Amino acid sequence: MADTARFSWRAVLLSAVLGGGLGYVMFTRTQPPEAASRIVTTRPGLYADELETVDLFKNAAPSVVYINVDRQSNGSTIRSAGSGFVWDDQGHIVTNLHVVGESDTAEVHDDQGTVYKADVIGLAPENDIAVLQVQPSRALRPIPVGTSSDLQVGQKVFAIGNPFGLSRTLTTGIVSAVGRALPVSRDERPIENAIQTDAAINPGNSGGPLLDSYGRLIGVNTAIRSSPNGTNVGVGFAVPVDTVNRVVPELIRTGRGRVTMGLTVSDNLSRMIRGPNEIGVAVIGVVPGSAAEAAGFIPWRQNEFNQIVPGDVIGKVNDTPIASAADLDEALRHYKPGDAVKITFWHAGRVYDKKVMLDSAMKKRQ
Repeated sequence: MADTARFSWRAVLLSAVLGGGLGYVMFTRTQPPEAASRIVTTRPGLYADELETVDLFKNAAPSVVYINVDRQSNGSTIRSAGSGFVWDDQGHIVTNLHVVGESDTAEVHDDQGTVYKADVIGLAPENDIAVLQVQPSRALRPIPVGTSSDLQVGQKVFAIGNPFGLSRTLTTGIVSAVGRALPVSRDERPIENAIQTDAAINPGNSGGPLLDSYGRLIGVNTAIRSSPNGTNVGVGFAVPVDTVNRVVPELIRTGRGRVTMGLTVSDNLSRMIRGPNEIGVAVIGVVPGSAAEAAGFIPWRQNEFNQIVPGDVIGKVNDTPIASAADLDEALRHYKPGDAVKITFWHAGRVYDKKVMLDSAMKKRQ
């Protein structure tokens, strides 16, 4: 009996010791390991191309604005947003027409968060361009202006805007193509010589600047070829700055875009059908209800067999030679709506003259 009791007592003590030891081992193993911040790997600085991009953004971003517009729909107010940029030191802001829509006013946010009420003072529907004016409380920074006629496929471009309301967003890419004809709407002439880029352009970027590597304006971001959910797929388009630089001063002076015949012409097709030293631009579209339609101009087209059917080629405006879409714009800007001009053109090898009454691209807003 004593031996049995002694054995039981020893068993209890052994169990307690082992249990305590095991518990201690289990307890220590469940403690989190000691942790500390990693040692930071040093770097000498940004690479040269990174520094250039950083400087470009710092210099250009103060010229970019965020635009809000309130629209009425079925009795409700819907707020839409877009981008724009400072054109001059008089408070003129350039954006897309489709950003402001039918509104006469907009809300402009500058880079320091100051909010201005802006009046819409002019629209150019054929170029999807609108000009707003604010009364700034401080000096604004106009954006540097470049050229678009000398752009080359492959050169770097930068877009600054407010995609999805995310202000002051920078995206980068290249010029993917030049000379695109970008439709504005079914009833209006397309924007000629549009710039195609793979820089990310999304809803909210509309009206913002497309810049070259020197931070100069080369285009106004306008449209994207989008996925089913409306996001960027790497195909964006911009109105060329050479067009903007012609149209905007006219909008500031008169509230309307340049006068127009209602013709769409193509530099690319023109170069294909004539020699490099010859004049003439090929008509590829006639706006319904326009002076050009009334005058009976015939556009070039493709038939159902993908064959090119010749149309008219515009050669002169009142004896001024025309060799490009820019030449046609420049020639017409010297006239006002209601003026009659003589258009010299040829069709199927024969030369013709027609008198055409010019239209207003946009009547001044009251």
